[in-house]
Amino acid sequence: MYSAAVTKPGVIEIVELPKPDIGSYDIIVKTEASFICNATDRKVIDGHFPGLGLENYPLLLGHESVGIVEVVGDNVTTFKVGDRAIGGLLLNPPGGKFGSGWGGHSEYV
Repeated sequence: MYSAAVTKPGVIEIVELPKPDIGSYDIIVKTEASFICNATDRKVIDGHFPGLGLENYPLLLGHESVGIVEVVGDNVTTFKVGDRAIGGLLLNPPGGKFGSGWGGHSEYV
């Protein structure tokens, strides 16, 4: 899948990484649209978001997104395949190369 990553302060790249794994309490959402937040995302891009030191980069960017539920974990009761979901995050990015700047600008969250 593809994701927007801040590879170092001031540099955004489109990167490829594995699709997230599903846990029993997770859903996988195919992102339809995501939006840049002028406050949070801008600070992450510039390298000065509180609590995200430069040692955490590169980071997958974004926290404002919407999409369609594609996969539902075995213990999920509030979503079903085909539902719309907002605010999808990728808190534990797959592949181990990127940290989480919330990861909402990913193809899947």
